Amino acid sequence: MSYSYRIETIEQQGRRLLVMRLPEELALVEMFLYTDVQSGEGSGPWVLGAIDRVLAGQSAQEEVAGNVCALVIGPEWTTVVDQLAEDEEADCRIETPELKRLLEIWLEEQRKHRQG
Repeated sequence: MSYSYRIETIEQQGRRLLVMRLPEELALVEMFLYTDVQSGEGSGPWVLGAIDRVLAGQSAQEEVAGNVCALVIGPEWTTVVDQLAEDEEADCRIETPELKRLLEIWLEEQRKHRQG
């Protein structure tokens, strides 16, 4: 499934930051992108690498943990888990190729934002 999204700029502590808005059922994916994937130099390529290994069949499953969210990446589906939530049901699933598409868009939007 191809999810709709929009990129917004918000003001936070005197800084202009990007946010990718996603459908409500993907709130944890939105949180993951905002809190755990802040640049193309850090965690972005690392997460993309894990997704690519799974999609290429080099790994059956990868687990990636960020500051707030963790991913359990499978070839068809990825589960995004809020590591800070007290509710054990604080997760959502997204198709792995779709997560990759959204992550690539997010990284490109961040690159453009940094270049001004």
